Amino acid sequence: MSTAIVVTCEHASRALPEEVGDLGLTGDVLSSHVAWDPGAAPIARALSARLAAPCELGAFSRLLVDLNRSADNPSVIPEVAFGVPVPGNQSLSGADRAHRIATWHQPYWQRVESLLREGIERAGTCLHVSIHSFTPELDPDRRTFPIGLLFKPDSELEGKVADRVARVLRERGYGVEYNEPYPGTMDLIITGMRARLGGYLGLEIEINHALMKGPWESPLVEALAAGVVAG
Repeated sequence: MSTAIVVTCEHASRALPEEVGDLGLTGDVLSSHVAWDPGAAPIARALSARLAAPCELGAFSRLLVDLNRSADNPSVIPEVAFGVPVPGNQSLSGADRAHRIATWHQPYWQRVESLLREGIERAGTCLHVSIHSFTPELDPDRRTFPIGLLFKPDSELEGKVADRVARVLRERGYGVEYNEPYPGTMDLIITGMRARLGGYLGLEIEINHALMKGPWESPLVEALAAGVVAG
């Protein structure tokens, strides 16, 4: 049986719901990488279309609630994000935290899990491709590579997926690093879904903002799509 595919983008949006206002932050912060992953959503949409795979996008900023963290992670509602204090997230009551998680985090994870379960039931195995981006500014000496692939290193099947995606990317001129700029075993949505589901494979793709120049989107989508379906 072939492997089903689900594409997600947890940090697709910098929007905030009316009820939380601007969280006490400036417009510059809310338009920066602190609030979202620039460039990730168009890649997720285009990749899902190219692969005819379902796609789920986060509707609000990670400063409201971080969809790429589990609900019980203390940083799921960050009081400080990338070194920037978030006043509207400080001193939240337990009820306020529970409301945010129940309203915006839990439904997203439930939708993603449902899509994954449908894929597993249909094909026996489902590959979850989670699209993200990263800024080289946080560690310019190390963050010099265009693409990072995050997965569980001791998973033979996830390793094979990463290898074939990396092979196609490198053939097309993209530098690739494994489990950079973050480890694939940290608290991510792929880690959470991996623990919940049998027949699940997770791959987070991290795209360097430095790559986002000129007509960069289409060539990258074609390379990712070719890598995902490569034999």
